[in-house]
Amino acid sequence: MYEGEFEIKGNFATGWARGMPPAEPVWVELLAEGVSAGIARADLETPHGCGFILEVPIPLLQEDTTLQMRVVNSGCLLAQKQTPPEAQAARSLCGEVQVGGALTFSGWALDPKEPEKKLTVSAHCNGEKLAEAVACLPQYDPPEADGHAFILHLPPELANGEKRTISFLDSENRELPGSPLKIGAAIPDVSSWCAQRKNIGPDDQKLLAELLRKVERMLPDLVASANLADWKKAFPPPAPKGRAKFAIHAPFLTARELAALLKQQKGLDCRIDAANPDAVLLLRPEDRLHPHALALLHETLFATGAAIAYADGEDDALPLLRPAWDRHAFLGHDYLGPMLVRGQAFRQAGTKADPDYHALRFDLAMNCGGGIAHLPQLLSVEAPFTDTGRRKQAMENWLADNAPAGSRVDSLGGGLFGIHYGLAKKPAVSVIIPTRDHADLLSRCVQSLALTDWPDAEYIIVDNGSVEEDARSLLGELAGRENFRVIRDAGVFNYARLNNEAAAIARGELLCLLNNDTEILSADWLAELAAPLLFEGENAGCAGARLLWPNGLVQHGGVVTGPLHLAAHVGNRWLADEPGYMGRNFILQQYSAVTAACLLTPKKLFLETGGFDARSFAVTFNDVDYCLRLRALGKKIVWTPHAQLLHHESASRGRDVTSAAKARARREYQHFRTRWGDYVDPFHNPNLPLCANMEPFYGLALPPRHRGPRMISG
Repeated sequence: MYEGEFEIKGNFATGWARGMPPAEPVWVELLAEGVSAGIARADLETPHGCGFILEVPIPLLQEDTTLQMRVVNSGCLLAQKQTPPEAQAARSLCGEVQVGGALTFSGWALDPKEPEKKLTVSAHCNGEKLAEAVACLPQYDPPEADGHAFILHLPPELANGEKRTISFLDSENRELPGSPLKIGAAIPDVSSWCAQRKNIGPDDQKLLAELLRKVERMLPDLVASANLADWKKAFPPPAPKGRAKFAIHAPFLTARELAALLKQQKGLDCRIDAANPDAVLLLRPEDRLHPHALALLHETLFATGAAIAYADGEDDALPLLRPAWDRHAFLGHDYLGPMLVRGQAFRQAGTKADPDYHALRFDLAMNCGGGIAHLPQLLSVEAPFTDTGRRKQAMENWLADNAPAGSRVDSLGGGLFGIHYGLAKKPAVSVIIPTRDHADLLSRCVQSLALTDWPDAEYIIVDNGSVEEDARSLLGELAGRENFRVIRDAGVFNYARLNNEAAAIARGELLCLLNNDTEILSADWLAELAAPLLFEGENAGCAGARLLWPNGLVQHGGVVTGPLHLAAHVGNRWLADEPGYMGRNFILQQYSAVTAACLLTPKKLFLETGGFDARSFAVTFNDVDYCLRLRALGKKIVWTPHAQLLHHESASRGRDVTSAAKARARREYQHFRTRWGDYVDPFHNPNLPLCANMEPFYGLALPPRHRGPRMISG
């Protein structure tokens, strides 16, 4: 028993369908005069919960045709339409609109009654027209769209993060398929946004003109000194809310240096008290503070209840735009900059703390009784890191007290350290490898796995209907190997389902999800993944590896969420042997997500949370969705550069080039935006961009996103 409904909207049939009582999503089929014209899965979010969208061939819209919608393989007819009757034919509109950037939309529009006519498309919000464009650009997919495509930019003042619903209409008020769309993004159109700023005075016009000239080039080095100076002028830190009154101590400044510093600060009433301070400032004499720095850091301490507050800064005219507090990242790099510490937390450290500047900072941050808050405002100009060796000793002491035996610290230079946790145990691991054909890829992957130094590992190969003889022969040979199992699922490719099926029968305590287009590069890869994951104990979520292209560039260095309300890989411009932005290519750290091309997670956790969402994310975003669901449960997602693999991305499944694949990808994009579009990534600084045309660490956010205090558990 099924129920459902559909309507013709442009050249798409949209509607909903579900079983009675509601069960798994159903597949629906469009019939034109009894002949199949297409199928779709009813799995989109609608008020009915089981929506679908299915493209109607344009010739069917140009003649009187009976269209029916039925449930596939059931014979159950859901609804019938006569299309297009005269009233609808006069208003029929073919096309599509989709998000192309933070405030950029693209698509195409065609009137089947006047296919040569160039339509004008406009964007509307709450009855107000925001922008318009003529649909006259080339677009070759689908063929009907050629010469009828458009790109439309919304006004940049909408880039304030507020959620809005935008409708897209032609000049006859016909709505485009895909409309309305929801937005809530930061601006990619830098120059037009700056040009419309209302608070740029006459004295700033020359400065602004220079900014526009440089930004319009969209160079990867948008963090060059002149740009940073202009950006700081446009986005200064806020003034303190009131006058802060507290006693302060700064153990690394002389009394004269501290007095001079306080004289420069605004918005506070401070007295110097080394014996019983309310707050302690950890600052070197060579570092400088913004005039509002102390007042804002003090506000942050008491607004969040934190024990320590830190902010962003700059070093040699380059911005130091920091993530929220992350204990793993801090072990690898003291990225906090000047710190304001509650007096109570400082006194609790007592005489046990090493008086060396870097060692003391380490001891306070790792052992303080309260949280650590980050204020994403540029409040300091900082001198380069000077390694005395005392921080490393403090780290080794901490690891000896808090980590398993065998943990060690490697000095990488430039204030960076490689953290290698020891392993108190080496539980059984099940390595799951989905595959189809491409025997060369699978063979290379399996051969590299022979390097693995792990006492108890099984390898589950999930064959998704291989038909090539060499692949079938390889699978047969692997099925006979010790510690290998081959299971077969010849259904429609659904990466999430394939992994879920294998996870259900895996015997390992840990699951390692691995792509068949990867190659292991070192024997300890699994140990390096498992160690930080097991170190987290009950907080363990996932661990991810560093993946490299065959040319030595980084393919995956963690995941940043937010670009286009989706997600993006980190590090695609970094070479394997360069530290990357603030050393992040070299240090073990947390991210909001990692890729399932190589992902380690506890089997119990994977099964208890339902594994990958095979309904909403059959192919893409299943790994990011899984990680974000774990983070919502308080679990940690760690990424380590010490587990390193080669990755021939999508070499096996290929790219989304067919109409069906593109439609599936669009559905998954929409699912992800609906579920996670409002997620704020704590490991990505709001002063850094989330634009489709920029890497996450190249450039400056224009304008910045919310820059209030943020605090998460480490």
